[in-house]
Amino acid sequence: AAIERQLPESEGPPSRAASSLRSALNAAFGDHLAGIGNIMAIDMGIYVDGRQVPLVTEALDTAFPTAGKRICLFIHGLAFDEHCWEPGGGSEVEVDFGARLQAELGYTPLYLRYNTGLPITDNGSQLTVVLEALLATWPEEVEELLLIGHSMGGLIARNACEQAAAADLYWPQATSMLICLGSP
Repeated sequence: AAIERQLPESEGPPSRAASSLRSALNAAFGDHLAGIGNIMAIDMGIYVDGRQVPLVTEALDTAFPTAGKRICLFIHGLAFDEHCWEPGGGSEVEVDFGARLQAELGYTPLYLRYNTGLPITDNGSQLTVVLEALLATWPEEVEELLLIGHSMGGLIARNACEQAAAADLYWPQATSMLICLGSP
């Protein structure tokens, strides 16, 4: 079991700028930060409002009160975090894709944050574990999982699919589609 490192609690969640700086540091030095157990190393997880959501049913139900049977997981690219999918605030994104997928197709949007300084295979391994735990503890029985990865996020998602299929895990059976945006 991974040791969950927590940044000291403050009055609220980390600012978008602080989160972006931490993501940039992890892109450059993430393997080193993780290797020495530094508190700045990002642990892979689902994030809401800048905070990691524990993968237990009660926490997921609280974080996603309108949780549905269809899930869409957004996976960011190198040096980014989940905020890159949000419109405005300096982002080039003009459309809230998660909100549109929820309103138009009934998907519950989830956003992954991970240490982009780790090798793709390591992040792929971690993603297989996160997705297996997520589907096992999701408040509803998951009928469909959609993965959307940008750049490195697409590479990690593809790697996770390969590893999970080889290990005969459950979540690939629920995965209807993997969309890679700008992934080599």
